[in-house]
This record gives sequence, C-alpha cells and structure tokens, in this order.
Amino acid sequence: MKFHYINVHNVNELVPLWAIDPFALARHLEDLFSTEQGRKLVPTGSALYEPLNFWIEVDALALPPTVRVCTPDYNVNLNGHLIVSCSSIAHERAQIDVPLNPIFKGYEGLSGTYSVYLHSFQTEVPLGYVGMTKQRWFDRYAQHISSARSGSPLLFHQALRQHLVAEVLHKVFFCELDHDSALEHEEEFVGMFGLYPLGLNMIPGGRAGFAYLAKLGMNARSAEARDSLVEQLSACESVEGRPNPLCAARWATDSAFVERVVCGHSGRLTVEQVHLIRLGASFGKSLSDLVRESSARNIRQVKNVLAGRTYGRIKQGD
Repeated sequence: MKFHYINVHNVNELVPLWAIDPFALARHLEDLFSTEQGRKLVPTGSALYEPLNFWIEVDALALPPTVRVCTPDYNVNLNGHLIVSCSSIAHERAQIDVPLNPIFKGYEGLSGTYSVYLHSFQTEVPLGYVGMTKQRWFDRYAQHISSARSGSPLLFHQALRQHLVAEVLHKVFFCELDHDSALEHEEEFVGMFGLYPLGLNMIPGGRAGFAYLAKLGMNARSAEARDSLVEQLSACESVEGRPNPLCAARWATDSAFVERVVCGHSGRLTVEQVHLIRLGASFGKSLSDLVRESSARNIRQVKNVLAGRTYGRIKQGD
C-alpha cells in the first residue's frame, strides 16, 4: 500500500506493537485522511511543523479498534496529540500521548533522534518518571520493565513492581531532538513532574543530573551512561566510604513517599485501612470484623497485612 498522507515510518517510531499494530493504524489513518473532509486537515509544507487545530483518539481496547478525529470545544482541547487507549506489556490499562505532527507525510524522520518522555502511574497522587532516549521510547520502557522484574532498586522500577494494576500514562513531550536539546527539556520536565519527592526521578534531569553525579565522583558522558550509573548507585549504601544519597534504601525513611508508592492506587489498601486492620487486630477483633470495618477486599488481604507479607513499609499508626 502506498501512503500519500501518512508517514508510516514515524508511526512505527511512536506507537508500540503492544498497543496496536502501527502499520494497521497507519493504513486506517491513510483511509481517514484520504476522504474529502480528511484531506482538508492534512498539513503540508511549513504547516507540518506548526500547531494543529485537531487531535486523534484511538481506542485500541474496542473490538474492532476505533479511530476518530477530534476538535476542541469549551471543555477539551488536545490539539496536536495522538492519544491511544490500550493495554501495555505490564499494565492492563494504559494511555499513550504522543505528538501528532510527525505522523504526516513529509515530516522529518524520527529514527536516531532523541525524545523526552513521561511515565506516570495514575494513582490518587500521580507518580511520574521523566527520561530521555535515542531509542524508541517504548523500547527504552521495555528495558525499564526488564530491570524492574530483575529486582532493580531504582525508585521507578520499584513503582513498576508495586503498581501493576494502576493505569499508566505514557507521554512523549518532544521528539526529533538532538542530545543537547533533549538534555535541556529533560531537566525542565524532571523538575516539573519527576524529581523526588514529587516523583520517581532520583536525581535532577539534564546537565544538572550530570553535575550531581560528578559531586559523587561519577562522570557520565551521555544520558545512557548516566541512567546506568544511577541504577548501579541505587543499590550501594556508600560511595568511596561516604554515605550514598542515592541509596534506594534511604527512601524508606520518608514515610509520606513510602505511603504514596505502596498505597497509591484503588486496587490496594490505603494507609488508613492498614492502620485500622492493625489496630482492630490489637483489640482482638475477628478477621471478618476487620474486613468489614476496614472495607478490605477479603480475609486474605487482611491476613497478609497482619502477617507482614504486604504493606510492611507502612509504619504503625499513632
């Protein structure tokens, strides 16, 4: 099939196969923008790099998947975005939000350029991790998943293990960036969304992160080398005989942050529920009473709390 309106290569760079077949999506979009009404929306020339006045929503969870073009109203304006509702390699529900302009024919290729992205767990207080990569963002995400499953102590990887049933937002802020521009944007967005204790980034982004590591005697020449160093350091209690501020164990001293990570979504008990279960048990209440009074899902959930198999990092209530 020949594509006249859609840049199929860039669709493949932005949309992972685990969300929806990117080639099938490109064909659907080509058909959509081949109509008389659709052709009026297709940007060409310099307009390819200017703000668009519409966005595209894809529901990959529907059978069959649906694709629609949306325009803003008084309540919603997501112009310039391609939004995909889907499941992911680690989560039952996910949403992908990527720039829309690059999917159109004539836009420069994204392969080999940097992107700056956010992974955000949609918990009661969202927990975000910001990064940059020269790979496709979802290839880098797969590496994070692999590290998490291998027991990595990095805060982001711990959260990946804790929040398997939470919905996750995967957002690409920018793509087709060079290394220096990506560092600048990453530093900005880590400060806004990701830096501990607001988020899951353990050090500042961009060149500020390089400078932070240099103070610990660790020199990184690229974002990839920096990320590798942070993961290694998160498992070390000391660096050259000095306490390591990046030791992941130190986050356990921040009870408020622990509570957000461990009790962050509706599929798990809240901090208050954990305290109610422990307090009720100290009064000798039965398991059925503890389930009813705490609104726990079942007796097994209560038993796991009392046995210390779950929620062990939540401190005893006053």
